[in-house]
Amino acid sequence: MREHEVERAITTWTQGDYAVVESWIAPASRVVLDLVDFEARPTLLDVACGMGTVAVEAATRGAQVTGLDLTPRMLEEARRRAGVAGVSVRWVQGSFDDLATLGSFDIIVSTFGVIFASHPEVVAGQLASACRSGGRIIVTSWHDDGAFGCSGIDRIREIAPELPEGPAPDRWSDETALRSFFDGTGVRLADQAYRSMSLPFASVAEAFDQFVLYSGPWKQLMSYMESIGKADRARAAVESHLASHATSGSDGRIHLNVSYVVSTLERRRGSESV
Repeated sequence: MREHEVERAITTWTQGDYAVVESWIAPASRVVLDLVDFEARPTLLDVACGMGTVAVEAATRGAQVTGLDLTPRMLEEARRRAGVAGVSVRWVQGSFDDLATLGSFDIIVSTFGVIFASHPEVVAGQLASACRSGGRIIVTSWHDDGAFGCSGIDRIREIAPELPEGPAPDRWSDETALRSFFDGTGVRLADQAYRSMSLPFASVAEAFDQFVLYSGPWKQLMSYMESIGKADRARAAVESHLASHATSGSDGRIHLNVSYVVSTLERRRGSESV
C-alpha cells in the first residue's frame, strides 16, 4: 500500500468500536481453526488479525503464531488478550500486500481480512509466497446471499452512482474469481464450504444503527451519504436489504442471516513460492 492508502485504511478501521464488530463475527472467524492440525505445532500467520481472536486461540492450541495487522490500536488490544491468555504471539504492524519480511508458514489464515484488498491478485501472490510447500491458506469471505453481501452496497450505488469504487469482498467467495487470483502462484483451491450464522437485534432499524455506530466502514459511508444529502435514502435502502435477510425469532427479536464461505487453498508439495 502507498502511504496515503495506509493512513486512510487505519483511519477507517479505527472509527467506531471494532471490538463490538469482532464479537459479532468471532464464531465465524474461529471456524478456520477447525481446519488446522495443532498436534503438528504448525507455524501460523494470521493476516489482518484484528484484535487477535484467531491468533490468540491458535497460540493456546499450540501453534507458533504471527499476527499481522495494519492498525496499531487493534494490535495493542491483541497483545493485551495474548497476555491475559498467557501465550506468546509475534505481533507485526503491516499490510497484507507486503508479507515478504515475515518468512514462510505452514498455515496462513485471514478471516474477513484480505477480502478488502483493492488488488486481490497482488495479495494472493503475497499469501502464496509466504506459504510453505505442502502448506495451506484458509480465507473466510462474505457471501452475497447474506446480510453482509455486497448487494447492500449496490443498492446505495443506485442512489449515489458517484460513490467511489471500493474492494469487492464477495469475489473471494466466487470459485472462478478465487482461482484467477492465485493463477500462476503454485497454490490451488482445494475446498470451499458455504456456512451461515445468525445475528440477533431488536429490529432492522437497530441493526442499521449499530452497524453505523460501531463499524468504521459503515460510519464513513453514511457520513459521505450525509454530505451529499442522501443519508435518508441510503438508510432506507440498507434497511430494505437487511429486512430481506431477516427472520423473526421467538425471542421477539429479528435474526439477520449472514452467509460466508471458507476457502482452503494448498501449495503443492515440491512447488516453489513465487
